[in-house]
Amino acid sequence: LKYYMGNDNKEESVTVHLLASLVAGVITTTVTSPADVIKTRVMNEYQNTRIDLYRFGLNMLRNEGGMSLFRGWMANYVRLGP
Repeated sequence: LKYYMGNDNKEESVTVHLLASLVAGVITTTVTSPADVIKTRVMNEYQNTRIDLYRFGLNMLRNEGGMSLFRGWMANYVRLGP
């Protein structure tokens, strides 16, 4: 990251740390969002019932599309990112 920012010296600036944390937050939020959305929906819709999470996720994809797995992404990123 320092190489791409043109920072050749060994000093780490606040900008490098800020950008690194923002990028890490984006990656973490994007990877964990589908599992978080599925978990939240299962907890709200099927309390005290055993269901197949794989089939539940496939139904979400079929009925609502791929972006349904990323609902609430911005709220999660604001909580985690910076």
